[in-house]
Amino acid sequence: MFNTGDLARYLPDGTIECLGRIDHQVKIRGYRIELGEIETTLAQHPAVRNNVVVARKDEAGADYLTAYVIPRDGQPSSADTLRGFLKQTLPEYMVPTHFVVLDKFPLTPNGKIDRKALPAPAGGQPRGGARTIVAPRTDAERALAAVWEEVLKVKPISMTDNFFDLGGHSFLAAVLMAKIRTQLGHALPLGALFAAPTVEKLSAVLEKNLEAGSDSSLVPFQEDGANPPLFLIAGVGGHVFTFHKFARMLGPEQPAYGVKAVGIDGKEEPPDNIEEIAAHYVKEITALRPKGPYMLGGFSIGALVALELTQQLRALGHAVPLLVVFDMNAPGYPKKLPLPQRLLRHVSHFARLGFQEKKAYLLQRYGNVKARVLHRLGLAEMIAPEIPGVEALSQAAMKRVWANLMLAGQRYWPKGKIDSKVLVIKAEHGLTWAAAVFDDPKLGWGQWTTGGIDTCTIPGGHQEIFHDDHINQVADALKESVARTIEGERGVSTPRGSE
Repeated sequence: MFNTGDLARYLPDGTIECLGRIDHQVKIRGYRIELGEIETTLAQHPAVRNNVVVARKDEAGADYLTAYVIPRDGQPSSADTLRGFLKQTLPEYMVPTHFVVLDKFPLTPNGKIDRKALPAPAGGQPRGGARTIVAPRTDAERALAAVWEEVLKVKPISMTDNFFDLGGHSFLAAVLMAKIRTQLGHALPLGALFAAPTVEKLSAVLEKNLEAGSDSSLVPFQEDGANPPLFLIAGVGGHVFTFHKFARMLGPEQPAYGVKAVGIDGKEEPPDNIEEIAAHYVKEITALRPKGPYMLGGFSIGALVALELTQQLRALGHAVPLLVVFDMNAPGYPKKLPLPQRLLRHVSHFARLGFQEKKAYLLQRYGNVKARVLHRLGLAEMIAPEIPGVEALSQAAMKRVWANLMLAGQRYWPKGKIDSKVLVIKAEHGLTWAAAVFDDPKLGWGQWTTGGIDTCTIPGGHQEIFHDDHINQVADALKESVARTIEGERGVSTPRGSE
């Protein structure tokens, strides 16, 4: 049982009506935040006598934080001073956008602070009042700022605003790049936005007619930190947007890079075998970081690439103490039952399902058979998913990568075992399709490593591991495993975690 903190009631027809929360936890850009933690930290500033932090909504419906402050002895500090004070101990996403100075707080008849009666920040635009706005200075910045405002629904845009700090995410990034291509006539790979996430930096890319990130599969999330670097390999989608927010939650000591698929920018044909893909990544990783140790991770089929990459790096003498598997079966798993038993298991499973579940089950089985047939006919791109808002050329590149990675995964068989520690982060319902297989909580990875295995189960399905509701749990599991791995490398014995 888990107390979510939500307040709700049953209506006479059985519908559950959500009324709000019984605590002050909010979600801002996917991060769950305890407002009391911000208030406690802000209260430690010598100029603050009392404060309240609330979440408000802008015109586009996006949430932002506002701090209401009663100064001590009538001497208020500037918003920049208070913001800088909070940044010393709190992550960026917990620092309020606005700081409003009040003489006193509005109260309810019971004498409690009436949060609903707190005044809106002056100006009405939450992202404009509490920060310095750097206006466009060049034609390129003006053109880009207009596109950003259109996509993010935020106005005005400062030239130093970070796209992802303003609520940008994977789909919006794809839409942004599509609009830059159609409206401005510049073709930039999606990875360019990670290397240049502000209008200021991206305009420099346009003015120099460069394509940031196009020559490398490596996308830097965080380059500083004392831990061994972590390289996170994309799945069949090819891009590394899945990892962006996640990588930023791993702490300031964890260097992290995304590894996008070869060919995702549409400039070369993507390989269709895991060994060739891994060899390409070995060259780029060792060019960037010539000496190990390295830590590797991969989502879905990216985990198979990470396994092969581990073997190739080890063959070159580099240490790979940790391999992180995000919801992917090991090669050779699941092991099929004999045909009569498999059919019996299917029939028994099907009989227990309700009508809608039977329908979904049949559609899923049909989709699996169709996918296998199209793969054999060389037509796998016909079933590759589409991303709304992405223009045709990028869409075609994504489909080719999807099809070739699927084929590469089916062909792959490792050359032998590795000695790395393996962390398997699996979805609770990631294998619901495999009703006729032997189940292994380690998803078969035990046969491929001598370094031991930790497991962590995340609620939901395969595509939900990095959703906002679960991303903190995933980040905590990885941080704990990294800490144990580093201590183990130093010869410190620590108890191994369990599921």
